[in-house]
Amino acid sequence: MPRPQRPPADAAPRPAADRAPGIELDALLTVERDGNPRRRHGMASPVLGKLADADFDALETLARWVAAAVPPAPGPTLVVGLAESSLILAWTAHRHLADADLCLSSRTPTGHARERRFREPHSHAPHHHLVVPDREYARVVIIEDEVTTGRTLANLIEQLTDVAPRFDVVTLADLRPLPARRAMRADFARRGLQVAVRAPAPPQCLGRPRPARAVRLPQPPPDVVYAVGERVELPLRLLAATPPGRRPRLRHVTRSPWRVDGAAVQTRLDLGHAADGAPYFLYNLAQAPRSAAWIVGDALTRPVVEALGAALRAGGVRTTTFLDPPD
Repeated sequence: MPRPQRPPADAAPRPAADRAPGIELDALLTVERDGNPRRRHGMASPVLGKLADADFDALETLARWVAAAVPPAPGPTLVVGLAESSLILAWTAHRHLADADLCLSSRTPTGHARERRFREPHSHAPHHHLVVPDREYARVVIIEDEVTTGRTLANLIEQLTDVAPRFDVVTLADLRPLPARRAMRADFARRGLQVAVRAPAPPQCLGRPRPARAVRLPQPPPDVVYAVGERVELPLRLLAATPPGRRPRLRHVTRSPWRVDGAAVQTRLDLGHAADGAPYFLYNLAQAPRSAAWIVGDALTRPVVEALGAALRAGGVRTTTFLDPPD
């Protein structure tokens, strides 16, 4: 497990009131961006699978805190998760909200008539695409791992102002100074939109999640499931449908380019490029021994899936690969 780090000097400290119980500041790891002139440092939670094997029970606990951080809504909720940083947390959290639809952004345009496009200014892959369901919502819940400047958040909300009048944002770390937080809230309020950014808080009651859709996959489950890029839903449905004690661990293979720093990032396995030219990485591979692994990707990331499979088999791990959706 990577050792926790304090934020670097150029990252604002997280206020004590914004910390969730059991997820202290030290549990968010500081990573250094590789080749990103817009943003040198970031924060990442080991619970989400990029830096360490993710335990699904811990992920469920984190998701319950996230869901409990937003007040009840008078109608249906649209939950939005952003590629790739908050896809896993958004999927898990939406199961703990009543009457909630899920919408996950993608780096790849779909051409769908209801697709929205917004910019992430400090990212290595700056455009997101979002297909919004044809339904009226009382509010939108946006799940973020980290809010740095708020520009991505504002760009996303701009594309959803016709979807709902209320936006509840939940983030593990809000690094903006207080004046910036107030300014964004006031700007949207002048336009009749209610925007609140919250960090997880202790819930009064942790409810039971909605059952996950059934998954028909070979048994027994493997030791670990690798979700490549945006293909997180199939692995998460598998984990949710598997009884505790038999659940595989979860790892997330990511486009996030982070430097090896000997602390949060101890090793980096470069897995080559996907069909769209984007590089992919697996961090801190040397963890608990495993004998069997499933790798879930898609047609776009097939070269990455194949490279990861070859690397694992070279270490004596049996691998099964899935393309979701199939070719």
